Amino acid sequence: MKEGGRRAGLLELAGHPPLAFLRNYIARGGLRDGIPGLIISSLNAYYVFLKFAKLRELQFSDRNTLATPDSRKG
Repeated sequence: MKEGGRRAGLLELAGHPPLAFLRNYIARGGLRDGIPGLIISSLNAYYVFLKFAKLRELQFSDRNTLATPDSRKG
């Protein structure tokens, strides 16, 4: 995602996981599977959250790396 130029803001971090849950649980029929469908949809939403959280973390680490001077130069 990072290599493709994708960025993660707070809206994406808060919005994508619930939408992923709804897409899997309702649109893709997880509701018909009962408890296993609920578990799979919840785990998928958690995965989407972790994916965007990691992307956001990488954005901030890149920003901090560019802002701090290299200690080897001197």
